[in-house]
Amino acid sequence: MARIYGDPRKLAGEAVEPARRESLGLLEEAFEAAQRIVVEAIEEEAARASRELEQRYEQLRERLASVKARLELELRKTVEGEKNRYADEAIRRALEEFKRRKHDMPEYREFLRRAIERVAGEAREAGGAVIRVAPEDRRLAEDLVLEVAPGVISVDPEPADIIGGVVALLRGGEARLDLSLDRILAAEEAKLRMAALRALFG
Repeated sequence: MARIYGDPRKLAGEAVEPARRESLGLLEEAFEAAQRIVVEAIEEEAARASRELEQRYEQLRERLASVKARLELELRKTVEGEKNRYADEAIRRALEEFKRRKHDMPEYREFLRRAIERVAGEAREAGGAVIRVAPEDRRLAEDLVLEVAPGVISVDPEPADIIGGVVALLRGGEARLDLSLDRILAAEEAKLRMAALRALFG
């Protein structure tokens, strides 16, 4: 049997040193490999998360743009609706004021006279006519009928629900002649509203 000379611990340490260094080398390589795998995985996950966030950002941006456009459209509609409401109210008040003051206006008396003259021309051929006027115009209409077409036109006691002017029914009831301010204003409604909008909002 061979004899071992020297310190057994030292000899044992020297014997296992190469194996220990090899093991440490393998552990270091394994650690570096694991570290690379983890870093690559983190970078890949970060890239994926970045792409996902970019996609979500783009989707949100598009949705926000759509919502903004819809809100702006709704706002414009609301503003236009409010403007038209104020314009309609201004027109309504103006017409009420006109009804209160029209008998002080020579222009209105002349308008009513011409309307009655127009009816008289038709009534003479038809054998007469009955006119209806606004309640506040009845006395003025009766006076004008006596001046323009006595015996040809009569004023109906039943008033017409109009702002001004006359609505005539020719004898026999077959023809109706509308010479009311309401018909004129209805035909010019768009222009009237535009004028009110300009006066209110510039």
